[in-house]
Amino acid sequence: MLLDALGHAPDATQSVNRAIHLAPADVAYRHLASQIAFSDGDPWLARRHAEAALCLKPRDPRALSDLGLALVEVGDTAGALRLMDLDDLVRVYDIATPKGFDSVEAFNQALVAAFDARATALSTTAPTLVGGVRAPDTFAFGAAIAAALNTAIRAVLARYLADIKAPANHPVRLGQPAVMDIVSWTNAMPAGAFERPHIHDAAWISGVFYPEMPPGLKAPAGALVLGPHPKARSRAFPHPHLTLSPRPGQIVLFPAHVYHQTIPFEGPGRRVSVAFDIREI
Repeated sequence: MLLDALGHAPDATQSVNRAIHLAPADVAYRHLASQIAFSDGDPWLARRHAEAALCLKPRDPRALSDLGLALVEVGDTAGALRLMDLDDLVRVYDIATPKGFDSVEAFNQALVAAFDARATALSTTAPTLVGGVRAPDTFAFGAAIAAALNTAIRAVLARYLADIKAPANHPVRLGQPAVMDIVSWTNAMPAGAFERPHIHDAAWISGVFYPEMPPGLKAPAGALVLGPHPKARSRAFPHPHLTLSPRPGQIVLFPAHVYHQTIPFEGPGRRVSVAFDIREI
């Protein structure tokens, strides 16, 4: 990947091809080969590597994301929209008042207070987070908060699966775990902080819950942007994208193969978000 980043695409291609020859069952080399092919302006080759990765690891989020971009770049908009129909596959829900709390606002305040109380345990080493702080395990904020958050996520997930129109053979449907696990972390972003574009490789569905947003935000400041792949180049076939400005008390759900990032804001307040992944145990 370093050779590719330095502009030595032929050397990068030769190196990754050698790695694939030596370890043909290693899906990570197919991911890398797709990225190099995109950098080299060859979406057809990127598509072949993404499809090979999916043969090795069906419904792999990174391979699905790369395949979606490759389909866009080669002009197969119908195929790309099948994977990246964000109007269908991204959903926003208001949570119900959690058990044990007088209101959603009371739950939001309790969650944020628990986050602030863990200040000495917060981490700033997250590779996608620029500015701000992160607490690595929201479910460790206390039994009442953990139970309420778990219930809220599972409730909106049930609605999500009932609401989306994706057919039975769509990767989102096929990838549903038999037994689900939820992992979560909390980010607090002041003015100027943001998340870089990324996906969650180990997940099936990803999501974000918003307990606190800065007052008086004007879109798109502080928004969540879904869809744009960092390797996208085509102007003839724009990559599907969606910009959302959620309110406190809302959850956004989307497939783990959808790239997402945030837009920084200016002014007072902070953006507190609880990110989570739903995955197979």
